[in-house]
Amino acid sequence: MIPGYLIGRTVALAFVSLSAALSFAPSTLLHAQTAPSLSGAWVLNPALTQGPREVGFNTSLVPDPATDPTHGRRGSSPGGDRIVIPRPESADDATRMNQLTDEVRQPSKRLTIADVTSEIVVTDEQGQVRRLHPTGQAELVQMGDIPVTVATMRNGAQVVVVYEVDRGRQLRYTYSRTASPDQLAVDVEFIGKGGGDKVHHVYEPPSAAPQTTSTASEGQALASHPGDEFKNLKTIGVVVDDLTAQATSCGLTQSAIETAVARRLSDAGFTVHKYQDQSPYVFVEITTTSVGNGLCVSRYDVTLTTHSMTTLNYQQTPVLAEITLLREGGLTGGNPGVHAENVTHGVMQYVDQFIGRIRDANK
Repeated sequence: MIPGYLIGRTVALAFVSLSAALSFAPSTLLHAQTAPSLSGAWVLNPALTQGPREVGFNTSLVPDPATDPTHGRRGSSPGGDRIVIPRPESADDATRMNQLTDEVRQPSKRLTIADVTSEIVVTDEQGQVRRLHPTGQAELVQMGDIPVTVATMRNGAQVVVVYEVDRGRQLRYTYSRTASPDQLAVDVEFIGKGGGDKVHHVYEPPSAAPQTTSTASEGQALASHPGDEFKNLKTIGVVVDDLTAQATSCGLTQSAIETAVARRLSDAGFTVHKYQDQSPYVFVEITTTSVGNGLCVSRYDVTLTTHSMTTLNYQQTPVLAEITLLREGGLTGGNPGVHAENVTHGVMQYVDQFIGRIRDANK
């Protein structure tokens, strides 16, 4: 969980630094969705990418009068002005910088977007979900174990998303959609002292993407087989539903179960995001009651869940749907001294089954 002091400090800094980035748009544009919806499934067309192979922020080595009290004084340095050397980054800043830069350097080959008035949900090819709210206000989103401050707004025919990398450096994404041809343009700009790189990505509907097979026999090789939904699955979130007071009195602890599940998945080679419903994720739900003589009885359900854009048979527009890939459930009882151990053991058995299914699909 994100400590309260960290949220307060991060959001406070973000509101100050993001205000300048968002000031170019009239406030009326923050609330009106005049642009075409970004909703749909999109495939990257690498041939249309424009920008350098290595991207990032430029280093500023110029005098900064706003932060340099000696600027303009004679003799303050051999050259008359003190040169601003980039300040050391914290561990979180460095991680945030690397993750955001990697996303630009190696963009997701596939995106699924559900764009409604109050929320824009972006799912990448790994199933990771990012929920953005186009209000123009700063909010925290989680990238792995690192919180990132983000502000999203609608600016005419565009959706602009500004990520706060650290003080004085931001990453601005501008999404726009054209009707003919049907394309999603994603322009990314590194903003900071000294400037930065710009990259232009273009996504197209799957039907417009270049096909690698054309014959009937080759097309049959693309047919789905049992277990294909688990291929290339490397990152999994972990969420344990809130426990009742009855469950707590029977010895169950939410954090202990989350830690046990996360450790088992990590030991199996997965990248694990705790406390997050990033898709796909393992969700554990436990219902506990007490019977006579202090005996505790718990029903536990473990699911592996993901999200995907799909067209329902009673609608024409694709919607974001929750999909249960695997589900198992059990029942156990015992006195409070051993009940938590019994429940955790049952949950871990199902987690091991899920791991086995995923491994079999990737052999």
